[in-house]
Amino acid sequence: MPENSPGHGGWYIGSRGTECLDIIDQFDLGYCKGNALEYLLRAGRKPDNDEKQDLRKAIFYLQQRIRDIDRDMTDLDMNKPSVRDYED
Repeated sequence: MPENSPGHGGWYIGSRGTECLDIIDQFDLGYCKGNALEYLLRAGRKPDNDEKQDLRKAIFYLQQRIRDIDRDMTDLDMNKPSVRDYED
């Protein structure tokens, strides 16, 4: 892995050589879930880094994804036809 790779250092690579970015790509996780996974996998492994802070960051990205889903559902609800649309 190149020295300037974000995964350099081993905290984004599993014991079997699986890299976090490969999992994000294979499962098409997207931005928020991908970032949450990176923080979960890194938590407690990166030197001089607070495990709780990484866990909080993972929670932040998961909460953001939930907000995105809620917003998307609200947008869909606003655009779906209502019974009034079919009344004469």
